[in-house]
Amino acid sequence: LMRYGVLYLGPAIGECLSVCIMFLTYFQDPSLAAVVFCCLGLYSFVTVYLTLWRKKFRSAMNKQDNKWHDRITDSLTNFETVKYFTNESYEKARFQEAVSGYQKYSVDVQAS
Repeated sequence: LMRYGVLYLGPAIGECLSVCIMFLTYFQDPSLAAVVFCCLGLYSFVTVYLTLWRKKFRSAMNKQDNKWHDRITDSLTNFETVKYFTNESYEKARFQEAVSGYQKYSVDVQAS
């Protein structure tokens, strides 16, 4: 949060204020400065809102990605046990379920 505020938010607010002050002093038109300030404020709000909305999809996709990586690692690490108990079909079904879930969330991220 500190990095985001110092590196992105602070300079953006400073630039917005300096542009509004320039419009106010150079063009001597307070309504133009107010319009610029309101538009930049609306743009900032919409950007933050959409970013937080997309974050839900990205988080779900990352969880599903970890899930299918865990499943494949588990089944490859314990392949002797899987073979011994003839559980190949079970492991295959678990892996297919995890991969299909990842693909679903991946499409959701791309569509958002």
